[in-house]
Amino acid sequence: EEAKILWYRRPITDILQESGQLDAPTKEKLQTVLRVRDFADQDLGFRVGGSYRSLSELPSPPTIYVVTAAQRTRLEAYTWWFPIVGSVAYKGHFDEAEAQAEAHRLEAEGFDTYVRTASAFSTLGWFADPLLPHLLRYDPVTLTNIVIHELFHNTFYLSGQTAFNESLANFAGHRGAIAFFTKEHGETHTVTQHVQSTWERELAVSQFLGHAQQRLRELYAS
Repeated sequence: EEAKILWYRRPITDILQESGQLDAPTKEKLQTVLRVRDFADQDLGFRVGGSYRSLSELPSPPTIYVVTAAQRTRLEAYTWWFPIVGSVAYKGHFDEAEAQAEAHRLEAEGFDTYVRTASAFSTLGWFADPLLPHLLRYDPVTLTNIVIHELFHNTFYLSGQTAFNESLANFAGHRGAIAFFTKEHGETHTVTQHVQSTWERELAVSQFLGHAQQRLRELYAS
C-alpha cells in the first residue's frame, strides 16, 4: 500500500498548471499546502525534504486503521515494538479486517481496545510523503495543522516515546498554524482568530482530560 501511495505521486505544481480542471477550493488548498511546506522549511526550520510537494493520485486511496489498547484497570497503554521507532502505543493497518483481528486478539488477552481511522501518517522522512487526496476535503485551517504536524515528525522523533512525540507534534501543528496564518493575514484577521480559538479549545480539552486521568488513577488504585 505504501508503494502504491508513492508510485501515484504527481508534483502539485504540475497539477496546478492544469488548473482549468480544478475547482477553486481545491486549487486554493493545493497552493496553501505548498506555502505551508515552505513556511515550515524557512520559518520553522523543519526538515521538510520532498514531503508534501506532491499529491498521490490513487484510484482508490487507502484508509488507515489504527489499533490502540490498554489495561482494563490501569491507564497503561499496550505497545508494539518496531525497528527504528522502538515501542509504539498504536499499530496502523491498511486493511480493516486485519485491524479488527488485532483488536479481537488483544481483547481475548484482557485488554480494552479502540480501532479508529487516521487522517494522515508520516514515514519520518524516510520517504517524500505526498498529500493524500482525502485531505483536500478538510478546510484550509485543519489541512495546515495536519501538514505541519506530519512535517514535525520528519524533523523530530524520539524512539519509544509515543505520547511525547504525538503531544509535541500536536503542539507544533496548532502553534505552527497560528504562526502561518498570522504571517499570511495578520493577528486580527478572522482566520487567525479562528486558529487561535481552536488552540485554546484544545488546551481546555487537554486540561479536562488531565483531571479525568487523575480521577481514574485514584479510582483504579482504590
